[in-house]
Amino acid sequence: MLDHVKAEMIIRDNIERDWLIPFMNFVDNFRYNKNISLVTKPISINHNRFDAILTATTCYLCHEQNFMIPHWVNDVPYCKPAWFLIDIDRLKPFMSIESPIWFKVYNIFVSRNFLVRI
Repeated sequence: MLDHVKAEMIIRDNIERDWLIPFMNFVDNFRYNKNISLVTKPISINHNRFDAILTATTCYLCHEQNFMIPHWVNDVPYCKPAWFLIDIDRLKPFMSIESPIWFKVYNIFVSRNFLVRI
């Protein structure tokens, strides 16, 4: 089982390159274990964009699992400037509309199936 500190270290170590695999491993682990302890403490890697996406994802997953959203999420600033995970201009209007609210709050725009796993 992955603990909070290990999850944070894995994501931090891979943040600028290949961040999506450890990020999705975190998502999968949270869903599989249904373990709120992974997010009871702030997940911060001191990077505005990635702190925001981790926070938005925490909110999304807690809502999905009917867990109480941790209070620390209120202390994380939104992403500046806005981050569109797919940086294709013609897709930005679609992502602006279909992005889940938890991501919009943090100024992050994704496709509606961003966290859908097979």
